Amino acid sequence: MLQKMKLREEKKEKLWELTTSEKARMVSAMQKKPEGVRSVVANPELLTNSSFDCFVSKRTANIFTQLMIDDSFVRLPPDEWIENEAYRDGQRVVQNLQVVNDLAERGVKLSKDYNKLLTKDEAENERVLQVVEQNRKHIETNCTKTCFDKMFS
Repeated sequence: MLQKMKLREEKKEKLWELTTSEKARMVSAMQKKPEGVRSVVANPELLTNSSFDCFVSKRTANIFTQLMIDDSFVRLPPDEWIENEAYRDGQRVVQNLQVVNDLAERGVKLSKDYNKLLTKDEAENERVLQVVEQNRKHIETNCTKTCFDKMFS
């Protein structure tokens, strides 16, 4: 699968441009119940030896409901999808999705809120951040809590 993706990148094709047979296998896989327990497996060979349909199950179809996309087009042969209005509407919905790194945004908000608690004066806030940055350069960062306690007790 990774080789397929690399080939597509080299050809300047979009990664989501799958072959008709790949799309058909994915639709077929959406009819099957998921096998086993859902988990993350740190096995790079799983990716290189698998095709896209290996990652599709009945649960995958839930994305259409969640995004309010009419999934009637999946009952058509994949080479006819582009002519189908439901497919084109769904394509527009997906292309207009905003990707959000929720964890990073929470971290930034937490930092901003914490900084506002320290001081409301922007110049003072800048000085505090500079002091923190200087201290980080002088204090070993991979120090354990015990190590840190010894340094400051």
